[in-house]
Amino acid sequence: MSITASLIGYKDAIEAALSHADYSHSFDDIVRGVLTGQLHFYPSGNDFAIMEIQQYPRFNAYHCFLAGGTTDALLELQEIITQNAKALNCDRLTFTGRRGFLRRLKDSGWEEQAVHMTYPIG
Repeated sequence: MSITASLIGYKDAIEAALSHADYSHSFDDIVRGVLTGQLHFYPSGNDFAIMEIQQYPRFNAYHCFLAGGTTDALLELQEIITQNAKALNCDRLTFTGRRGFLRRLKDSGWEEQAVHMTYPIG
């Protein structure tokens, strides 16, 4: 299955997640970003994460700015995302999401920084 077909299969879930992200992107923006390599799409069953590299002067972060599904399924994606983050020269994962994710992610090693969370991998 092509990446475009895979994304189209997640269109409703992606658009639902975008409604919680103040529509920072359109679905077409997500597709374009994934196809150009600016964004990275991690699908798993009915769940997904969309990541981007954020470069700072002192470190690189692999940032999840959009996710949908159950917390357990998203945590299962964490291992492959962490491996890819290391390969992309990132030393941490970051996540911005609804406060509901915070309760569950804190138990898995994530640390609260406002409602923006970080997971050191270096």
